[in-house]
Amino acid sequence: MDDYYKILQIDRNACNEIISAAYKTLSKKIHPDHRHDRLPEATHAMRKLNEAYAVLKDPVQRAAYNKKLRFMYAKPFAVHRTPQRNRQPDPLFNTYKKALLRFDEGFEYFRLCTHNTGTTAGTSDELKKRYIKLAHTHLHTAYDLFDDIVYSHPGSAYEDDARSKLSRVEKLLDILTALPITP
Repeated sequence: MDDYYKILQIDRNACNEIISAAYKTLSKKIHPDHRHDRLPEATHAMRKLNEAYAVLKDPVQRAAYNKKLRFMYAKPFAVHRTPQRNRQPDPLFNTYKKALLRFDEGFEYFRLCTHNTGTTAGTSDELKKRYIKLAHTHLHTAYDLFDDIVYSHPGSAYEDDARSKLSRVEKLLDILTALPITP
């Protein structure tokens, strides 16, 4: 779709007098009778100019054209978006999100208490005990939440991922209980 305002070289808010004046000025410049050296291009340009003038001088056609332009330059999906009212939040998603958070926190504490390089190499036994206790607490909470998702909500969208995380939590808890420093 051609931009008739650009063809006539006017502003979108231009009044009918400005549209007519722009049309007369441009038609004198590009009319095929005055452009013998470029007759096919001048004919095409004049046809576009006449089309733009015909649409923009008529208020009904201009309103319809402006409406098309608004849709053409609108942001993607802005017109088609429908408000999602009365959408119930998925309570299982909140449980899953909470379980992932506890798992991540527990894994971080697990990493701190089992990592033997860097700043934790000289970590005191008291601090390691604290990390182990925090890892146990967070991982047990994550285990309970993942277990609830897997066994209380079979067939849910989160079941497969929760089942794999559940087995990882079990392995981490087994390693924590086998550590020489117990909480």
